[in-house]
Amino acid sequence: MKRPRRTLSGLLLAMLLTTSLVVPTLLEAASPLSILQGHTVKPAAGTTEAGAPAAETPTARQARIFLNTDGLVSRSKDLAFMQLFKAELEKRGIPTQISPYGSGPNNHVLSIKNCPQGSWVVTAASGICAGTFRDMVLARKGYLKSSWEKNQIAGLIFLNLSPHLLKGLGYLRRAWDDNFSPASFRGIENPYQYIRSVGYFVAESASYNKPELNPKRVPILAAQIADIVLGRSEGGTESAEAQELSWILQRVAQGDTSQDGAKVKELQRALQACGYYRGYLVDGWFGPLTQQAVMAFQRDHRLNVSGYVGPSLFSYIRDKAREGKGKPATGTSGSSTTGGSFACPDDLKSYLQATSHCQVTNAAIQAKARSLRGSTPAATIANVFRFAQSLGYRYYYNSQQGAATTLARGRGNCCDQANLIVALLRANGIPGKYGHCTDCRFGSGLRCGHVWAYAWCDGKWLALDSTSSKNRVGALNSFTALGTIRTYRELSF
Repeated sequence: MKRPRRTLSGLLLAMLLTTSLVVPTLLEAASPLSILQGHTVKPAAGTTEAGAPAAETPTARQARIFLNTDGLVSRSKDLAFMQLFKAELEKRGIPTQISPYGSGPNNHVLSIKNCPQGSWVVTAASGICAGTFRDMVLARKGYLKSSWEKNQIAGLIFLNLSPHLLKGLGYLRRAWDDNFSPASFRGIENPYQYIRSVGYFVAESASYNKPELNPKRVPILAAQIADIVLGRSEGGTESAEAQELSWILQRVAQGDTSQDGAKVKELQRALQACGYYRGYLVDGWFGPLTQQAVMAFQRDHRLNVSGYVGPSLFSYIRDKAREGKGKPATGTSGSSTTGGSFACPDDLKSYLQATSHCQVTNAAIQAKARSLRGSTPAATIANVFRFAQSLGYRYYYNSQQGAATTLARGRGNCCDQANLIVALLRANGIPGKYGHCTDCRFGSGLRCGHVWAYAWCDGKWLALDSTSSKNRVGALNSFTALGTIRTYRELSF
């Protein structure tokens, strides 16, 4: 039998087959980089030694930011606050453009759809909405996928301007006003990890987080954003601020097991050793009483009053407890009866006394009062009123809780909210009393009795009614008193 002739095509086929058997072995034995380094081809301008285009880095390709904001306070104030971030980021060499859709409807969606090519989207919000996070995570591979690809968006950072931290939060419930998520959606477990799972980032800080538009927080958060977009950290995890947030103890709902109960118990014992949180259970729950004790400690030691405890503050409190030097010797002891730092006229000192519903000497009341104390009586009154307006309203007759329980529960009717306001005023050395009318007509048409508080300031009594957002310091706008207004030093009902 004749041996077949080898044609040129046959030789080429044989070479290809042989090569296909050898190449995988070469790739397994050495990395592509080591193979390319074996060549001595002179690179062209703008290429690597292997002849490939040079990889772009944040220093070679300018990082840019498209800065969006949800509705925070008002459009004008929101955009003015974003201007502070823009200035701070551009100080760090990052060109920043403020989104024209900020503070408007669907602002985060429109900002992504119209993001300048190659920019980072930074979207700020003062509320941490589980439904929005869910929508943005699903949209990344859903209805916004084409916008991400078309605009070549470099990444997305949630700028958390709420007073609550996502990192360390075990569960984020569906928001009360979430009318766009499916009925089956209840919330998100570990929201920080949920956001990071799709490559998004979070910039947040426990420092200077009240009010939301506090200019002092801008440099801290801008530094985190800069670290992220310049590739120096993974969501701030390499920065000193984020190291402080490696774990956080913060106020949670009763029954929430997302935090280390043993660590909270250790904190509570250390606070007690320092003269705070006395008379309360060491139960491992970081509730309102623990938060108030932390805030009192921070205020007394001239620290930023946040109510959060990270590693450094935890160690500081524990060290002070071991030294037995937790509470300063003068001025802020929780054992003070009226605890005030403001002068009170002699004829009004009876309006500083504790009563059955107004527990001025209660440790939690004292701690909260210290956290609300301003530089003047007027500033303190404004702080107390602003805090009281954050309370929830519950309808029932007369005083059923008193000031201390109303503080702990964070809600009450008009009588108990007035009890709490008066207690916080008196604990700060500001005379407080009650107003009462048995026939009041409200904007809804309801007619009933009503109770509110008064504070003494600059020679006159200022009315304080926290049950409606329409009211202001010194102005009762939510109702009209049709009957006689009476005032009392002590509320007997």
